[in-house]
Amino acid sequence: MCWVTSERDPQQWPVAVWARQGGGWSVYDCGMADFLLRLLRADFAACPVSDATLWGAGAARFLSFAEEERLREEGLDPWTGEPDPYAGMEFD
Repeated sequence: MCWVTSERDPQQWPVAVWARQGGGWSVYDCGMADFLLRLLRADFAACPVSDATLWGAGAARFLSFAEEERLREEGLDPWTGEPDPYAGMEFD
């Protein structure tokens, strides 16, 4: 996701989304905050992004990198607060 910055006023920048697998660009005539809110509420005709994790989630929260790392070090999944079944594992 990114902005189309053709206007001088950032309040007028629509959101552009690149679809994976050669789907091309789609432009949404709204700001990023409105776009994300509509994504969380599933207020588009179809999910506008390739990963539907946030589609219709209703709410989201921000975690700083430091907070995410702290929770992982405690063996917790930072997004659910539940014990992380992959804690301590290393991946290539």
